[in-house]
Amino acid sequence: MLSDQSDILFMLDTSSSVYELDFEKMKLFLSDFIDLFKVSNYRQRISSLTFADDVKVNFYLDDHLTNDDVKVKVKLYEDREERRVGKECRSRWSQDH
Repeated sequence: MLSDQSDILFMLDTSSSVYELDFEKMKLFLSDFIDLFKVSNYRQRISSLTFADDVKVNFYLDDHLTNDDVKVKVKLYEDREERRVGKECRSRWSQDH
């Protein structure tokens, strides 16, 4: 069971090894999962980062004070350039083989 006060960090893989559809599924899962918490400065604080060739902090523990704030931010995750390049490479490879 989660304590009354917790700091939670979500890490999402945005590398080219994750297909676009799977990336969207991760976002939906995370958005639903956030409903299990009571986000606030005094309860559960949530942070998120994405990683591929580099790491990007999407938001810090004290950036969003409600569940809805966090869920809005998750919906705004961008499809990263590395993912588009990887998708194009896989597509070209499959056409050649």
